[in-house]
Amino acid sequence: MKLLPRFSKIKQVILSVFTARPAVKINVNEVELTIFKGTNSILASDIAKMVIRYAR
Repeated sequence: MKLLPRFSKIKQVILSVFTARPAVKINVNEVELTIFKGTNSILASDIAKMVIRYAR
């Protein structure tokens, strides 16, 4: 005989709609980089440095 758990209240999960909002757009020699709000600032700055360095 298996005992199954009984849940008296089941919470409904409401998924919020995520809308990506760009914070910065960089265009260097036809290479475009878009950084969105909420992005890790250190990672974004390192990626921007690399894009600028190798796009020249």
